Amino acid sequence: MAKIRGVKPELWTDIDFIELTPFARLLWVGMWNFACDNGHLPDKPKQIKMRVLPTDDVSGAALLDELEQNGRIERADGWITVPNFSQHQKPNKKYW
Repeated sequence: MAKIRGVKPELWTDIDFIELTPFARLLWVGMWNFACDNGHLPDKPKQIKMRVLPTDDVSGAALLDELEQNGRIERADGWITVPNFSQHQKPNKKYW
């Protein structure tokens, strides 16, 4: 189930964040809604793209590759992890 997540105002001018393409930035922030409280979500590019950017003519796989190359996500064993997720969000620690 999707969760309501907050975005800190300083994110929009973060030097590493602004190096991403606009759709990669939006996808990364949108992925927070579908990540668990530990910052994990299934590595399903089409599903992620359809949840966050359903009407945009972009490649979810290419955007995830960009995020991985930039260190914004890690991919392994069919899962995506958002490193330092708790720095961006206040997850419910009872699920850790």
